[in-house]
Amino acid sequence: MKQTKLGSGLEQISNMGSGLLLSAFVTQPVAFAYLGFHPSYVENLQIAFAFVAFSIARGYVWRRLFNKGLQSKFGSLVEQVLSTISGIILSLILIQPLILPLFDIHTNMLENLQMAMFFTLISVGRGYVWRRYFNHRLKLKFLA
Repeated sequence: MKQTKLGSGLEQISNMGSGLLLSAFVTQPVAFAYLGFHPSYVENLQIAFAFVAFSIARGYVWRRLFNKGLQSKFGSLVEQVLSTISGIILSLILIQPLILPLFDIHTNMLENLQMAMFFTLISVGRGYVWRRYFNHRLKLKFLA
């Protein structure tokens, strides 16, 4: 049984919703403080919303490409890693250079890479957990 388009969307919204909160209130403040930037919580939330909008679209595309019914645990990991690698590339060349200057945060490529790698570690783990959760729900629905 394949995951429906609605199921793929709900999975991405769950993953990105948790990512939004984690990013705005934990990972961004830590990463930005490490680099000497101190945006307000409102600015962190606005930055996180911008990042999440790109991430939802990217994650949905990968989920639809990998939607061939139930996935193995390894398949879930491969999907998440590919999604995250594409996220790093987009972040470095498009998202961070466009979004951060809007908040008077000017970074160089090394700082962007450091932030991207920090966010990636969090993202891979979070995405893998959500993928396994939705795969388990799909399996239970298939067996019912």
